[in-house]
Amino acid sequence: FNGTFAPIVASMGRILFWDPFSAIGIYDPVVYADYKRVPAPEWEATVEGKFILQEWLKPEGTQVEEGEALAVVAKDGENITAYANASGILRYLVSEGGVIYNSENKEHVIEQGAQYLAAIDY
Repeated sequence: FNGTFAPIVASMGRILFWDPFSAIGIYDPVVYADYKRVPAPEWEATVEGKFILQEWLKPEGTQVEEGEALAVVAKDGENITAYANASGILRYLVSEGGVIYNSENKEHVIEQGAQYLAAIDY
């Protein structure tokens, strides 16, 4: 029964979900954003530890270039430098001395985007 109807359903899906813009070549698959967020250095979803923003190396509102040093972050007592991942205007998301991410804090673990310390507006 399933083998008989699977091709019928597949062909109906091609008709019902057909994209006319893609067919005539005016489809733009790029997703555009107004900013890009900067994560804490060496952060991963499974990381254990506490990330604290020690010092900003660039003032808020300044033009930064991709690869430029932005801040010094302490991870369990070790200082790590955070770098810009895009070019644009720097916007702070965490103040100096503030906790960026703490794996022992349940809210940080379940919160989406808790690992970001800055945003760069294009």
